Amino acid sequence: MRQTEHVYIVTDENILSGEPIIKGTRTPVRAIVEIWRQGVSAETIPSRLPHLTLAQVFDALSYYSDHQDQINSYIKSNHFPERVLEPVSIDTYDKHTTTYEHIVLDRNGRAIIEGTRIKVKHLAADHTAWAYGPEALLHAYPHLTLGQILSALAYYYDHKEVIDAEIGRDAEYADRLRSEQQEDPVTQKLRKLKEALAAEGDF
Repeated sequence: MRQTEHVYIVTDENILSGEPIIKGTRTPVRAIVEIWRQGVSAETIPSRLPHLTLAQVFDALSYYSDHQDQINSYIKSNHFPERVLEPVSIDTYDKHTTTYEHIVLDRNGRAIIEGTRIKVKHLAADHTAWAYGPEALLHAYPHLTLGQILSALAYYYDHKEVIDAEIGRDAEYADRLRSEQQEDPVTQKLRKLKEALAAEGDF
């Protein structure tokens, strides 16, 4: 194992072929970066990957900032499953979503808080999973206003089915990622081989 210049980032040739990972885990830096790129705030990532601390998340993003070409190359060759990143068509949203104060749609049709990278689904996930009310969400997202949070919740309840489906896909991927981090290299390789054979009809 080799320690990098970042306190929580190491490399180990026996884990993911030497790809930068979080020390003491099998979680690659790229996994954190990809979640962050989806608009998830750094502060929220530990709620989706609870085996990580906020300090580890920030250090991973700092490492990415210093080694963007390296991590981007890993991301390119290790994409999230398409079913997780599949854009939600604008057609699946109500045509009058722009009438919600503070809520706009990004280019993939996902509802976000205007002027931020925070998606409505992130607030909705914390609201439903942790029973966070508006005041608790305001504490968790101090850069947002109460008006923005209330508008996001209004949008969520008017588009609950679509947003719950997005949250479900995110949770499914997070569960799979956690499961993979618990596997040793041999078990992981055998599982992937089994999946490949099953896809080809040879298993």
